Amino acid sequence: MKNSRSKEKMKMRRWKKILIIIIFGSIITGVGIYFSLGREEYVTGDAWAPSKWRVEDPSYAEFTNGSFSALAYQPSRDFFGACLIQQGDSPHGWWNPSEKLGKNITIYRDKEQPLILHFVGKRTSPIEWFNNDPQNCASNIGVLLVGDVGLDYYNNDTSEPHALFIDIWLDTNPEVNRTLHWPGVKDVENDYHSGFSVETMPEIGEKYEFKFRIDQIIKDALNRWKLESFTLKMVQCYVEAKASKASIEVSKILIVTQ
Repeated sequence: MKNSRSKEKMKMRRWKKILIIIIFGSIITGVGIYFSLGREEYVTGDAWAPSKWRVEDPSYAEFTNGSFSALAYQPSRDFFGACLIQQGDSPHGWWNPSEKLGKNITIYRDKEQPLILHFVGKRTSPIEWFNNDPQNCASNIGVLLVGDVGLDYYNNDTSEPHALFIDIWLDTNPEVNRTLHWPGVKDVENDYHSGFSVETMPEIGEKYEFKFRIDQIIKDALNRWKLESFTLKMVQCYVEAKASKASIEVSKILIVTQ
C-alpha cells in the first residue's frame, strides 16, 4: 500500500510540473509575447502632425502631450471631410512631413509577420446630423494605413494606381458591418482602397481600448487586389464627417511588430 501511495504522489508531482510548464508556456507564447515581454518594436513614431481635410469651422485637430483631440464638421452630403493626425510619407509626393514612422515594415501575402494596433479613445460629443438619408451621411472613426505595393509609390500621376489605402474602422455611423473595396477617390487619385469594419464605440463619453493584429487585414486587402506585398509608408488616425459633426479624443494610437 505504501509503495502504491508513493507512486501516486510521484505521479501527482510530475503532473503539477507539467501543468506549470504548460501554463508558463501559454503565457510566453500567447498574451505575454504581445503585451508584456518587451519584445515589441514600435512601428509608429512619437510625433504626429495634426491636419484637416475638406471640413469647415469650427473643425479642429490637435495633438498635445501624446493625446489627439478633434472635431470634424462637414455639413455637405456630397463628400467626406476629416480631422486627423498623421505620420510618414504620402503617396504621389503630396507631402513629406518631418513626423516619420519609427520603423520600416513590409507585410507579404504569403509570409507571417505580426503587426498589432493599439488604440484607446472615445467620442466626446453626440453626433449631429445634417441629412436624414443614411446613404448620404456618415461619422466614422478609424485608422488609415497607406502602403507602397511596388507601383512607384511617389509618382505624382493620379490617373493610375500607385498605392494601397487600408481603412480600419473602429466606429462607423451609420454602421458599416462589412468589408468594402473601391478604386480611388473621385477627383483625388485612382489608387486601390479597402475598408474593414472591426469594432464599434456606441457609448458617447465612454473610453474604448482595442488591441488586435492587423497583418491579416493587410493580407486580405493584398489578396483582393492581387498584390504581393505592402510596405507601410503612412499612418493616419481620424474622425471623418459627411453631413455630420462629431468630436473625439484619442489617448493612444500605436502600431507595433515582433
